[in-house]
Amino acid sequence: MQLSLAIIDPARLDGYLRLMLKQIAACEVANRPGRLEPRVLKRRRHGYKLMQKHRQVLRNELRKTCT
Repeated sequence: MQLSLAIIDPARLDGYLRLMLKQIAACEVANRPGRLEPRVLKRRRHGYKLMQKHRQVLRNELRKTCT
């Protein structure tokens, strides 16, 4: 953004980017042993049921009921 607004000189861009990457790399996330992140939804965001069967099985069931 600074380059497109001509705030930073294109000749100094390399040094600026290196400085930004050093600052980003300095931010360290703490080690949290025993922390687990389950890959499930806590709540359903919509009124639909969760998919419990294979997609193809559900499609076949819908074809039977809709025709």
